[in-house]
Amino acid sequence: MKTFSLSIFCIFLLFILFRYCSSLNLSKALQNVFDSNSCEKKCMFNYTEITSKTIQFFPKCEVVCAIIVIDSRTDLAHEKLEKAFKKMNFLVGGLRIENTKYTSLSFITTRFPNGPFNFSCSDYGLFIKNNSELNEIDVLYRFNMIRREGCQFGEVDVYKPNHMDNCDTLVNGLKVFNVTGEGDLSYLSTVKVIKGNIEIRHTTLQNLSFISKLERIKVQNEGIDEQLLINIHDNPNMTRLGLPNFQDIENYWSGIIRVNFENLHPDFCLTLPELNNFFLQSDLSVENLDAKLCEDYGNLEDIVLCIFISMEELPNNCEIIMGNLIIEGGDEDYVTKLRVLEFLFGSLIIQNTTLDSIGFLDSLHYITVLNESSPVAMIISNPNLKYAKMSGIWNILTRGERLAIIQDNHPEFYEPCQLFRIYVGSYVNYREYRSNLTYTGSNCGKRVELQLEDIQSGAQHHLGACVVLIWTLACYFTKNYINVLF
Repeated sequence: MKTFSLSIFCIFLLFILFRYCSSLNLSKALQNVFDSNSCEKKCMFNYTEITSKTIQFFPKCEVVCAIIVIDSRTDLAHEKLEKAFKKMNFLVGGLRIENTKYTSLSFITTRFPNGPFNFSCSDYGLFIKNNSELNEIDVLYRFNMIRREGCQFGEVDVYKPNHMDNCDTLVNGLKVFNVTGEGDLSYLSTVKVIKGNIEIRHTTLQNLSFISKLERIKVQNEGIDEQLLINIHDNPNMTRLGLPNFQDIENYWSGIIRVNFENLHPDFCLTLPELNNFFLQSDLSVENLDAKLCEDYGNLEDIVLCIFISMEELPNNCEIIMGNLIIEGGDEDYVTKLRVLEFLFGSLIIQNTTLDSIGFLDSLHYITVLNESSPVAMIISNPNLKYAKMSGIWNILTRGERLAIIQDNHPEFYEPCQLFRIYVGSYVNYREYRSNLTYTGSNCGKRVELQLEDIQSGAQHHLGACVVLIWTLACYFTKNYINVLF
């Protein structure tokens, strides 16, 4: 009996020592927050945990310097926490929520409905774990992370495989590594929304059909920050995307969405609806796009698609053109056929014409070049061409070099090395980023030797006789999803 009592005492003593050491570590970290930042004294929370005894000292400031620790010793109702944090709109330091029974993090509020919550996280970080009843963390997706050298993130666990039955929203992103065969991914089969970054690598998966019900990906990236938000790489058996219900990718902040599809199976291909929904209309920028166009283009219903043979043979109502769009001498009378063109899957080539402008391409919004040896645009030997602005371009995707060749046009060609520059609008920087090219040729500096025949033959792969097809481009931004996180 004495031995048992001694064991209990030792365990209790170890527990006390652990608590003491943890408190010392937090106190040291908190002092570092105060020392490293210009904190107003009245806005410093000098305690290492939130309880009914310490909450009265929480600063009534918009900018608070603190390490907020909410754990099993926090004896406050959700409403009390919300009231205490109500004025805080900027946290400098850290946030740790663990071993609680709270079901929601909505006690962290924002100044404006759905507005950002600023969090300078470099000194400590964010840790949310072992909260067995926590099932709503939407506020985290409104956190504006302000970093000096990056933030430390511990485990943010809400959903786990053992309680993901019928889960339709996956938070904290998705990471799938080193899965062989189909793996045990069936618990993801009901997921419709993924909030956070995605990385899938070093698997033998043939597609992403384990999330076949996925409709929407929600990410957050502010400004021109080139982090990869979706990174699917080094999956040598992957031949298709396999997301038949996918609709769009949304960014909570007004920044770029950068993705990478790299080192997949040589036959990995995308359908036209996949290119449209996943890449083009979601305004993605790509690091690598190791893909080709599937021979089965996909669901073709309502929008006119034409395979390019020549301007003379081209119908006058093409909204999508497959293959290089080649405008040559003698085609000047046919260019009005292009006034409704929105999507070009191939290079734009304008050569040896008497055109003085290309306003007939004002409706062109998206260019995709999946032939890695082809430039995006070639505008050459048009002696009257002074103006070739294409300010309607929203996105350019290419598997190869993002290159435009501008050469031997009118010597007074206006801004020849900025074809897609725009001058007004709230998204100027992001549109220019997505449409940015490397310009060369005599109108842009260094003259280049051209081998047009090679480029033409390369882009016409697998395209047969001229046909007209119909394709629907469904735009799925519906009010049903306005209440989803961001």
